[in-house]
Amino acid sequence: MLWCAAGLVFPAWQLPAWAQDYPAKPMRLILPTIPGSAFELFGRLVGTKMGEAMGHPIVAENRAGANGMIGAEAVARAAPDGYTLLWATPSQVVTSVFLSKTLPIDPARDLLPISIAAEPVTALLLNPKVPVSTVKEFVDYAKRNPGKMSYGSPGIGSFFHFTGELMKQAAGVDIVHVPYKGPPQALNDVFAGRIEMTIVTLGTARPLEKAGKIKILALLEPKRFAGAPDLATFTETVPGFVKPGSWYALFGQSALPRPIVARLHRELAASLKTPEARTWLDTNLHTGVGNTPEEFAVVYKQAFEDFARAAKIAGIKPE
Repeated sequence: MLWCAAGLVFPAWQLPAWAQDYPAKPMRLILPTIPGSAFELFGRLVGTKMGEAMGHPIVAENRAGANGMIGAEAVARAAPDGYTLLWATPSQVVTSVFLSKTLPIDPARDLLPISIAAEPVTALLLNPKVPVSTVKEFVDYAKRNPGKMSYGSPGIGSFFHFTGELMKQAAGVDIVHVPYKGPPQALNDVFAGRIEMTIVTLGTARPLEKAGKIKILALLEPKRFAGAPDLATFTETVPGFVKPGSWYALFGQSALPRPIVARLHRELAASLKTPEARTWLDTNLHTGVGNTPEEFAVVYKQAFEDFARAAKIAGIKPE
């Protein structure tokens, strides 16, 4: 019997018995966040569908704290047997590198990228009273009012903070960054008019737009989203803007055997085709991915380069 992964062929006799029989017991999926976010809920759904297909459940376990490093460390230090997995975003496994000099692990070295499950669509939303309706009008207005507008993010070094700083740099505008404890607090201040704008996922923004609480100015994506073709992208007007990658992805311990990596990727990709996952993606305005470990490895490496550039622009240095 042969196992194939990453272009390599492994005779079954070269693998430990536990790897040949994988999985033989329930698996753990570490969610490095508190319950309730779209990221967390979709992780639970994907884990459930994968477990059903593999014959043993994948039990979700929230391990929040230290910008995701508590959960990431638990996986990095686990046995490389495929029974402890990580569900993560760049905010947990990439941006922390640019915020702290004393991380317990090196995410680039100690975690193995398996597959991206989904990509959220990112949107720039404004208080309805801001007198602009297009990106060009927004840029012109910001240039006429340097330092007078503010945008909120879920904190210094968050994905949305990095994205906002790249947006400002590309457009050549001066907009003040206001850090909050989380997206709800930033949104509340946009509603109240205390700040003019924030950056959130489109799945969060659409219901608020329909309720008249905000207006969506543009998507911060390289191209228009099929689920909302009416929304222009910021890049259409400001070609120099390139948003860092944003994804929900599956990771394992760095020494995970290739055949197990291949099995996990195969089951994740299959889970995205289930009716439950398709419905969730459509309802929450996300894009399903399911790329290969090799493809994800390229994306993962690029993420560190993109966020390094964003950190430099934002003046963020690890402490």
